[in-house]
Amino acid sequence: MDFIFDYIYIIAVAAAALAQWWKSTQEAKQEREKEYRQEESLPQDYEEFVEEAKRRQARPAVPPPLPPNSPRPQPSFERNPAPTLKRQQAGPPAQPTQSHAAQYASAVEAELARQAAISEQLRELKETRKRKTEAAETAKREGAAVAVSGSLRERLKHPAEIRNAFVLKEILDKPISLRSGVA
Repeated sequence: MDFIFDYIYIIAVAAAALAQWWKSTQEAKQEREKEYRQEESLPQDYEEFVEEAKRRQARPAVPPPLPPNSPRPQPSFERNPAPTLKRQQAGPPAQPTQSHAAQYASAVEAELARQAAISEQLRELKETRKRKTEAAETAKREGAAVAVSGSLRERLKHPAEIRNAFVLKEILDKPISLRSGVA
């Protein structure tokens, strides 16, 4: 209890801040709901939009009005006779001749030969790609293992040689605990 009476002003300020925060969140929530309801409602120009859409719709074709004082035609319930169709005089269907069969067979053979040539090219390309990747992998493996001969300056231009030099230095030097300068 003493704590509450000792810090009554701090508690009052905290309560006021909490109330203000609660009020602002409630107002923001109401604004979001209001905006959402407005988005759901129909636009104000909805009636104009509907009228314009009705005007754009195609209207059924209505014959023009008859001139005044003209006799009205009587509806006829008789059917018009079906129109006669003219048939084209065509001869009997063409029979395939030996030349058609020979042309078809030669076309099939030519297509099969073309496809065989394409498959051979594809096989050669795959083999070439395989050889290139194998050569690259071999060169990569050998490049890391092969020591570069030449002067010391030339050897230190290669990253693998620099790594090897650091490893050898650590192996051949005194242990770190025995080196002078280490406290």
